Amino acid sequence: MGLSVCVGVLPYLLEHEPEMAADFSNELEIINHYLVSCALPSHIEPTEPVPGSSRAVYTQFPYSFLHHLRRVYAHVRTDSTWIATPVNDSEDPTQDPLVVDLSLEFDSHLLVHSDCEGYYLPIEFPEPLFVGDELTGGGMVGSSFGLMSELVQVSGSLGVVLDSSILSNEEASRLQKSIDSQEPLYIELMVWFCLYEAARLSLQYRTAIVYN
Repeated sequence: MGLSVCVGVLPYLLEHEPEMAADFSNELEIINHYLVSCALPSHIEPTEPVPGSSRAVYTQFPYSFLHHLRRVYAHVRTDSTWIATPVNDSEDPTQDPLVVDLSLEFDSHLLVHSDCEGYYLPIEFPEPLFVGDELTGGGMVGSSFGLMSELVQVSGSLGVVLDSSILSNEEASRLQKSIDSQEPLYIELMVWFCLYEAARLSLQYRTAIVYN
C-alpha cells in the first residue's frame, strides 16, 4: 500500500467509477459549504480531462516517504541555510523534534495534512482548513498555492534549480535521473518532484490534488 497523488480525477471517475464520482462530488460540496462560511471562493472541479500531465514518473510511493520531505521542510523553515541530508536508517523522520514542533503550529500545508487521503485546492488561504470529521483525511484541506510555496522554499536545500519558481524541462529530466539512480536524496526528491508537478497542474488547470 502507498500514497497516490492525483490531479484531474473527476472526468475519469465520471466515466469509469460513477459511485466514486458521486462520493467525490459530495465531499466537494461539504468543502465548498465550509469555504463559503469562511468567506472564501468555492471550488468547481473540471469535468473534462486536463490537457497537461505530470513530468514525474512516480506519483505513488510508500506513505513513509512523505515524512522524509516533511523533515526537510521543517529544517529549512527553521534554518534557511540548511542543506538536506538523507534520513539515517536508525532515524524516524516523524519523530524529528522540528517536525513535531512545527506540525503543532498548524500553519504548514505540507506538514498539516493526512498522509493517505484528502485534498489540496487551487484556492489561496494562509493556513490549512479543518473542515470537519465528515470529510476524509481528518477533515484537513490544504491550499495548492500554499503547498507550492513550501515546495519552492525547500528546493535549494535539495539541490533543485528553479527559475522564478519554475522547474525547467531540463531540470525535471535531471531530477528524474537522480531519482532513478537512487542517489542519496532520491526519496526526498521523488516526493518533492511528485508534489511540485501536482501543485503545478492544480494551479494551472484549477483542479484539486487528491491523496488516496
